[in-house]
Amino acid sequence: MIQAGETRGTYEYYYQNKFKIASYSTNSAFNWVFISGTDRSDILSTSHQFSLTGVILASLVLITIAVNYLLHNLNQNLGKLNGIQDIADYKSHLRLLFDRFCFHQGVQFCLYDQQSGDFSVVDYHGNQQKVHNSCTLQQQFKRGELIYTSKYYADELARKLKISGRHYTIPLFNDSGLIAIIYLQAKLPTRQMVLKMIQNYGELSLTNLLLNKTMLNKDVMTNLDNKLTIRAKLDSRLGEQNTFFALMDIDHFKRINDRLGHHFGDAVIKHTAKLMKKSFPIPKAISLARYGGEEFCILFNANDENHAYDMCEMLRHMVETSLVEFDGKQTQYHVSIGITNVIETQHATIGRADKALRQAKSFGRNQVILNTFS
Repeated sequence: MIQAGETRGTYEYYYQNKFKIASYSTNSAFNWVFISGTDRSDILSTSHQFSLTGVILASLVLITIAVNYLLHNLNQNLGKLNGIQDIADYKSHLRLLFDRFCFHQGVQFCLYDQQSGDFSVVDYHGNQQKVHNSCTLQQQFKRGELIYTSKYYADELARKLKISGRHYTIPLFNDSGLIAIIYLQAKLPTRQMVLKMIQNYGELSLTNLLLNKTMLNKDVMTNLDNKLTIRAKLDSRLGEQNTFFALMDIDHFKRINDRLGHHFGDAVIKHTAKLMKKSFPIPKAISLARYGGEEFCILFNANDENHAYDMCEMLRHMVETSLVEFDGKQTQYHVSIGITNVIETQHATIGRADKALRQAKSFGRNQVILNTFS
C-alpha cells in the first residue's frame, strides 16, 4: 500500500481467532512509517457500548413507565374534583394535588366575587373571609396563563396575603370571567404540564361547584338570594358599623293576587326585585333577598342612619311611582319597609327590623320606619 503511494490507511485482517485492525501513516519529517494495531474485539469490549446502550434503553423505558404512572394518578385525582360539592373540600383536595405532584413551599386559594369585586380566602370549615376588594385586578389576568414571578413583582392581592419569595399565579376562569386565583410558592420552576392540567380541571370543577351553590342559594323566580343565604351573610356582618338590615313587604299583595291573578302577582314580585337591584347596586348592597312570599330583605352599607333611611325611601318611592304591566293588565302598588342597624345577633337584628316593619304597616303602610331603639 505504501509502495502504491498511499501515505495513510487502514488494514483489517483476521489472525488467530481475532479480528485485527492496523493503521499506518508515512506523513513524517523523518521519513518514518508509524503503525498501530489492536484487536477490534478489544475495542468493543473495553468501550462497554452495548452495556451503555442497554442502560440507556432501560432508563428510557423506566422513565416512560414512571411518567405514565404519574399522569394516570394525576388524572384520577383530578377527576375526584368534579364530585366535590363543598368549597372547603375543594380547597383541601386542591392542596393535596399540589402536595403530591409539585414541589412548593405553600398554596393560597382565593375566591373572586364578580359582582362585588371581593377576594376571599376560605378556611377549612368553608367560611369565607374577605381579604381584598378590587374590580380592576382581575383585568391583569388572562384565561389559561401561568405567571411565575418574584415577590418584588407580586400583584396587590399577593402582597395582601404576604406571599414571600417566587411564586406562580394561577387564575381560574368561567364563561363570565375570573372566579378564583391560586398562588403556588415555589423557589424553582415546576412542571408546567402538571400546573396546566390542574388549572384546566380546577376551572371546570370549580365552575360546576359554584353553579350548584348558586342554584341552592338563589331564589328561582327573582334570582335574588334566598333566606338561608342572607342569614349567613348577616352572621358574617354582625356588629359592623354602618351596616343595616331592612325588611320590606308588598302592601295588600293578596288583593293583587285575588283581583289580577297569581301570574300577575308573580310579575309584581319580579318587578320589585328589579327595582331593588336598581336602588341598591353593588357594592352598597351586601345581599338582596326574597325572604318568602311577598317579603324581601336587604343587607347593605350606608354612611349613617339618615343615609340608610334615604336609600330605602328612594326604593319605596320608585315602587310607588312605577307601573306594572302583564298580560294586558296593569297596576300600581306600594311597599312598607322597616330598617335597623346590624347588632350583635342575627335574631335580634331581624327582630328589630320586623318591629319597624310592623310599625310602618300600623301607621298606614307605604312608609319607611327606622328602628333606632335598643
